[in-house]
Amino acid sequence: EAMAQALPCIGSTAGGIPELLPNKYCIEPDNVTALYKQLNNLSNDIKELTQQSELNLIKSKDYHCDLLTKKRSDFYQKLKELSL
Repeated sequence: EAMAQALPCIGSTAGGIPELLPNKYCIEPDNVTALYKQLNNLSNDIKELTQQSELNLIKSKDYHCDLLTKKRSDFYQKLKELSL
């Protein structure tokens, strides 16, 4: 949701977050020091913050509900065809 609002994001390396964010914005779980450093770096670099905001908005469009629905539908259709 934050990416779709053109916000910069920092996430965990757990779950599906790494497929959404560049490696430098994925922090190991429970690594408070790394999270602090990345938050500090990003908040003090307006150019990087703005660039990440723009890239996140673009990336979020790949996960729009209409696109995901079509991908799921296509997948299930192909699965159905293969099972016949």
